[in-house]
Amino acid sequence: MIYWCKSEKKQSYLTNKTFEDWNIKIFEDKPGDHKCYACSFRYEEDKSCNLVNTQISFPKGTCAFFAFGKASEIKSQGDKIASDTAGYAVSDSEVNCGTCIHFKSKSCLVWEEIVGSKQCCMAWEK
Repeated sequence: MIYWCKSEKKQSYLTNKTFEDWNIKIFEDKPGDHKCYACSFRYEEDKSCNLVNTQISFPKGTCAFFAFGKASEIKSQGDKIASDTAGYAVSDSEVNCGTCIHFKSKSCLVWEEIVGSKQCCMAWEK
């Protein structure tokens, strides 16, 4: 569950309270690009994703489930998430807060957080 709250200006923000309670990190702090080639859900052998049910682009693809890490050594045999549900997108530019439409002057217009330009979360949009 994600909590919604309203500011005095009536703008909605997501908060990370639930994620903190579950010990889930909502922002990737690793500087740089948050694309499929650096995601722990990638499967190197056939350049596929263990979560998304479409052909992905390692150098240009990203999705809401990006998790920085070593590639998976096991190929998923189960059902996968539809690419539109996963928020899969292809981008020629870096994928991080600094290139997101919701990032304005060290603040995120979606999350009730001060964020760094090199961080990234599941709400990234170009």
